[in-house]
Amino acid sequence: MYAKLARGIGRRPVVVTISWLIIIILCLVAALTGLGGKPLWERLQTDLPQVPGSSSGAGHDIVQSVKDTEYPMQALLKGVDLKAERENATKVYDKVMAGDLGAIADLNIPTAKALHKELAKFNEDLSAMPGVTQAVNPFIEEMAIMDPRVQQMIAQNGDSFLVSVTMDVSEEKAGSAETAKEWKKAVEAKLKTLPEVINPVVKDTSVIVYSQDIASDTMLAQLQKDLIKSEAIGLPLSLIVMILVFGGLLAAAMPLAGAGVAISGALAILLAMTYLVGNQQSFVVNVMSVVGLGLSIDYGLLIVSRFREELRSLTPDRISAYRQELEAKGASAKTLSINTGHLIAMEKTLSTAGRTALFSAVTVVVATACLFVFKPPLMSALAFGGVTVVLLAILAALTLTPALLFLVGDRIIKHPKFTEIPGVAQLRARLKENRDQDKGFFAGIARMTQKAPWLFVVLTLAVLVLLASPVPRLHMLNSSIELIPQSSSVRVFVDSLSKDYKGIGPADHSVVAKASTEELDTWMNDKVSTLEGIGTVRPAHKVGDYAVAEVDFTNSQAGSSAQMDTVKEIRALDSPFEKFDSGQAATQVDFTASLAEGAIPVAVLLAISTLVLLFFLTGSILVPLQALVASTLSLMATIGVAVWIFQDGHLASFFGFTPIGGIESYIIAMVVCFGFGLAMDYQVFLVSRMKERWDQSGDNRQSIFQGLRLAGPIVVSAAAVLVVVFIGFTTGEMIAVKEIGLMLAIMVLIDVAIVRMLLVPSVMNIFGKVNWAAPSVLKKIQSKLHSAV
Repeated sequence: MYAKLARGIGRRPVVVTISWLIIIILCLVAALTGLGGKPLWERLQTDLPQVPGSSSGAGHDIVQSVKDTEYPMQALLKGVDLKAERENATKVYDKVMAGDLGAIADLNIPTAKALHKELAKFNEDLSAMPGVTQAVNPFIEEMAIMDPRVQQMIAQNGDSFLVSVTMDVSEEKAGSAETAKEWKKAVEAKLKTLPEVINPVVKDTSVIVYSQDIASDTMLAQLQKDLIKSEAIGLPLSLIVMILVFGGLLAAAMPLAGAGVAISGALAILLAMTYLVGNQQSFVVNVMSVVGLGLSIDYGLLIVSRFREELRSLTPDRISAYRQELEAKGASAKTLSINTGHLIAMEKTLSTAGRTALFSAVTVVVATACLFVFKPPLMSALAFGGVTVVLLAILAALTLTPALLFLVGDRIIKHPKFTEIPGVAQLRARLKENRDQDKGFFAGIARMTQKAPWLFVVLTLAVLVLLASPVPRLHMLNSSIELIPQSSSVRVFVDSLSKDYKGIGPADHSVVAKASTEELDTWMNDKVSTLEGIGTVRPAHKVGDYAVAEVDFTNSQAGSSAQMDTVKEIRALDSPFEKFDSGQAATQVDFTASLAEGAIPVAVLLAISTLVLLFFLTGSILVPLQALVASTLSLMATIGVAVWIFQDGHLASFFGFTPIGGIESYIIAMVVCFGFGLAMDYQVFLVSRMKERWDQSGDNRQSIFQGLRLAGPIVVSAAAVLVVVFIGFTTGEMIAVKEIGLMLAIMVLIDVAIVRMLLVPSVMNIFGKVNWAAPSVLKKIQSKLHSAV
């Protein structure tokens, strides 16, 4: 199979390369333009990930059912000074309510009265705009500032006030989504003129306009910005690392060509998914990018390295003999026109490194596909995106990379002058393999683990357990606005509302009941308001056939364990009506429960797939079991370090983020599945070389020694490039993007430096020849399947 593939590509390398180039261009054009429809970024969504069929999912759908007919938009005017006037109005109001009607003469609100005058025409014009059903501000009446309900629209410290607009942008009203969008933009533009309107009264003010669409657009723009920034940093740095590894630009650039295929193809497929399935979560794009970059570089590096190795090992006699063999078998003129040395090297490369990469890709695909087990649609989208990008990465590695290697030929093993620079030369000498002598860095590691295997097993296990120790404290979040940088105007608006506008800002929790507002208010006051952790219970309002009552918790940390406990207590209360809920804490309760429900099936699938695939590769029972335990330890250590950094806040200033009390739940699930596959990736790279030597010599010590010596440089080089790529994603401002980049970088570092280089060879040295043992029946099955592939 691999020989046929090598010959097929070798006959038409230009055609293969141009075909992939056309595919890349078409995929990018489709994703960026939408081919007549909306481009990919405009078809993505940023809502809290929901669990279909859950209480929070049902409550969210009910609350959102009126989002078009009651679409809110608000403007926050900052830079005014209403503190004294607000306090004066409150005192006068209290006296009047106590029966002192003459106290009205003490009302001293000149700024409020002036604002009433300046905003009257503005509010009239705003109310008359298409789609606007209501426009309200604290100065809509001359003395409205006295009303406690109106005072809720003025900041408690008096330095800002709100203007609120409600719109009907439903299809029945607007006629089309495009028209509705135009109406929203027009109102947004109108609200942005507020500083000019009140300039005669208050100068040097600023305004922030907020709506659901503005928040969503801000998050999408930030994700897009972070993606561009991270790749702009990660790609050049990874190219530099690969130039140092390979000693040349040509060899270094080839793995990146595969990344172009994986990322562009995945974006086009994600665009198709938005049409077939519906809008996808925006975060999927960043995940697909980081996964596509990482695996494409991994597989491309493996193919290029082995091809260079095979080219260097060629002899004139071997080339001549193979040429005669091809002629004797009646090979076609097109096949005979291929450079024979290049063909030999490519056939050997694909049958060894290509097969290893294919096995690796299958393990990653199976591990990533486990995300389909989880209920939330976001997990299925991550699974589909991950599987797609892995398949594209391996397809490019087995076709595009060989085509480029055929075109480049012997130039791939030539080193430019800069590699003779002393520092560069020594670094390359450390990383490259040495086939002629058992010397060098990786040979030294192999000897150490053979001399004291038990010592290294104890030390590495101790380090891994220590790193994993924070795992029991892991708190998983489902954040939304909290993910946006604090410097963003959207974040400033939301934070200001939470801090300065008690009772009018976004509530922590909503109870959605199939009841009248009176019934729900009675139940909320009797049952809910007395619970520990409940702050304010707001009056219920009608949403279609349901009543919705909003609740503020005493614990203000969004999605905290305390908030989740309070949600569970509310749910446990008996009620005379059917009830649901919505809010971040409620969503987290259901989302984490769905992850816990799927955890055991996913763990079983990962274990079975690992054992079967590695047995298929090695013919061993013990090696897959060792890999399963080792990869699990890597993941636990990675999550432990992530808890220490992101949840506890250590190194927060260094990585440029503000801790939000936990780690995003879907990132944990994704890192577990993809990280497990990536860990197996390196296990396959390492063990496949050991297996080659075992099949040749039957000597366990030599197979481990030579396997580590030969595969070590590839594994470490691939890991170094991946860490650079993943670290690039920590330069973005969205904390979720930082989490995925840093967690994957940590996982690779721990897995390669501690597990694959030290723990795995030490354990294999302890078990000796038992490593490669298996029942004869299974051995026969494995041998037949292995030969076929």
